[in-house]
Amino acid sequence: MTAVWWINYYEHGKQRREKVGRKSDAIKLYQQRRADIQRGHKLPPLRRTSPVMINDLVDLMLEHVRNQSTKTCARMKVAARWCAENWDRETQKH
Repeated sequence: MTAVWWINYYEHGKQRREKVGRKSDAIKLYQQRRADIQRGHKLPPLRRTSPVMINDLVDLMLEHVRNQSTKTCARMKVAARWCAENWDRETQKH
């Protein structure tokens, strides 16, 4: 399993963190961000994403398999129904 590296730096007193991936990529990006801050370059905005709802994922998955075989679509509908009914119960166990 490959470790996921994050970089942590401050811009105008505000902490910023970015998920990068490999250690070597994190080092390069950290150095780039520090240089950009020193030069006064505007940094890219950090993404603020809203949570993804399980029902939205199920809808996307069903849309994707509609063009597959009828058997595949039927199996996916059963799996989707199970997810929708049991998701909250399963996530609360962990």
